[in-house]
Amino acid sequence: MDAAPPWLKIAESYLGTRELVGADNPIILGWLDDMGNIGKWGKSRDETAWCAAFVHGVLKEAGYQGSGHALARSYIEWGVPSELTLGSIVVLKYKGSANGGTGSRAGYHVAFLIRENRHSWRVIGGNQGNGVNYRNFPKRSFNLVACRRPDECASSTAAVSV
Repeated sequence: MDAAPPWLKIAESYLGTRELVGADNPIILGWLDDMGNIGKWGKSRDETAWCAAFVHGVLKEAGYQGSGHALARSYIEWGVPSELTLGSIVVLKYKGSANGGTGSRAGYHVAFLIRENRHSWRVIGGNQGNGVNYRNFPKRSFNLVACRRPDECASSTAAVSV
């Protein structure tokens, strides 16, 4: 099994973090506050699509630079290409016309890979059912758009074709 990168333990420490009913979770607002491309309203509400803000916040806490953008697709060309290994940052896109539960009108989602099998990608991510959790994304419903690692990890990664 691949060794877990340092950001994965940090991501797991946030398991169970959720949007709050009738209030806004200050942890999520902190991640959103770092995003450069959302308006004031988006930074002040935990209902904003925040999967990319979660990835950015976790990477930052681990000492790496995230994309700095609130869009999941901002990770498509961020960092360096990676094999599908434990902790890789994966960008998925829903195959249908709706958002497929990603929270994104465009259907993109970004998260940390736990494992892949014939049928799905298992990830830990934010804004998955309004919280941080493990979730399977079925290959029949999603395409893998990118698999990345921080630039600082370039010497230990290899490209994967997606």
